[in-house]
Amino acid sequence: MGFGCFIFALSFGPLFPVAQYTLLNSMLTSVACYIAIALVFITFAFPETLNHSYLAFSAELLGKFQGILAMQEEVLRTDPHDIVTGTPLATKTAMARTGMIMQLQQLMGQKQFLNLEFSWGRWNGDDIKDMLEPLQIVATRLGALNGFAKIMGHPLSLADHKHEDTESVSEAQSDASGTAVDDTFLLRQFRERNLAAEEEHGVRLIDVLPNIRDATTELRAAGVATLASIQALIVAVNTHRYKRGNALQSTRLAELDTSLTALRAAIADFKADRRFMLLQPYQAVFEKHDAGAVNRIPLRALYQSYVFASNLTVVCTGIVQLAELASQTAAKRTRARLWAPKGLRAIVKLLRTPNGPGEGAVGEDVQPEQAEGRDMVVYIVRSEHKIYLVSWPTAGA
Repeated sequence: MGFGCFIFALSFGPLFPVAQYTLLNSMLTSVACYIAIALVFITFAFPETLNHSYLAFSAELLGKFQGILAMQEEVLRTDPHDIVTGTPLATKTAMARTGMIMQLQQLMGQKQFLNLEFSWGRWNGDDIKDMLEPLQIVATRLGALNGFAKIMGHPLSLADHKHEDTESVSEAQSDASGTAVDDTFLLRQFRERNLAAEEEHGVRLIDVLPNIRDATTELRAAGVATLASIQALIVAVNTHRYKRGNALQSTRLAELDTSLTALRAAIADFKADRRFMLLQPYQAVFEKHDAGAVNRIPLRALYQSYVFASNLTVVCTGIVQLAELASQTAAKRTRARLWAPKGLRAIVKLLRTPNGPGEGAVGEDVQPEQAEGRDMVVYIVRSEHKIYLVSWPTAGA
C-alpha cells in the first residue's frame, strides 16, 4: 500500500500549479503527499498495525495450546482401540497439532517486520519478539506430548487387551504378534510372552491409564489455567491500547501470578509425591519378584507411563518460562506510548558512525598494516575469515 501511494504521489506531485518546477521541490512535494495519503489510509482504511495483529495471533496460538493440553484428558479416558489411525479422536489430535504448527509458522514469518512501523501500545516489537522463543518451546513439547495418542493407537499397544470389535482385535494381534517379515522367531516368542505376562499381572496399557490420568490431573489443570491467564493478559494488553489506566492489565497480571504459583506447586507436588502413583499397578508384581515368584517383570506399560509424565513435566516447565516472561513484560510496560520504527533508528545510528556505512562492507581491509622487521616488511592483510602474511624484502636487504 505504501509503495502504491508513493508512486501515486510521484505521478501527480510535479503537476501542482507552482512556478518553480525544480527536482528538489517536486520530490519534497511528492514525499509530503505520500506521507499525507499514508496517514489517511492507516488511520481510516487500515487502522490495524502489525503489533496488534501479532499479539492477536499469539493469543490464538495460546488457545490452541490450551486445547491440546486439555485434550489429553479425553485421550487418557479413551480405549486404545478408539484412537487408532482414522478414528475421530486420532484425527482430532492430528488436526490440533497441525493447526498449532501452522499458527506458529505464521508468527515466525512476520517477526522481522514488527519494528518497521509506528505503533501505539504498551508492548513494543522487541517485547513481542521475546515471546516467540518460549512459544516455540511450548509448541515443540506439546507436539511430543500429543504423540502419546499415537502410542496408544499403535498395533503393539492394541494386542494386549480385548475389545468388542473382534475383527479389529484379530487384525491388531496379527500385526503385533510378529507377522512382519523382519521379525525373527525369537523376537515373536519374546513379544508373545511379554503380552501374556502383562495380562497375567494386570499391567497392560489399558490397566495403567487410570493411574496416569489420576497422577497428572492437577498438573494438567494447572497448565491449562496458566495458559488461559497468559492469553487473557495478552488480550487485555492488545485490546486496551488507547484506554487510560491499567486496572484491567493489573487484574490480569495478578491472575497470572496466582496461576503461575499454582503451576509451580503442582510441578513440585508431582515430582515429590504424585509420580509414585504410576508405580501402584506394579506394586504386587514387585513384591512377587522380591519373593522369587516372578523372574521377569513386564515393564512396557510403565515405560509408556513415564513417557507421558516426562513430556507433561517439560511442557509445564516451558509454560512456567513463558508465564514468567509475560509477567515481567507486563510489570515493566504499564503505560501506553508511541513506539517508533527501530529500523529507522538503526539506520540513523549507522549513518552517524565515524567510519561511514560502507567501511568494511566486503570484509577486507584495503589498507594493510606494516610490521617492519630488520630485513623485510611484513604486510598483514585481513580478510573476512583469514589473515594473510605477505613478506617483501626491504630496499637495503
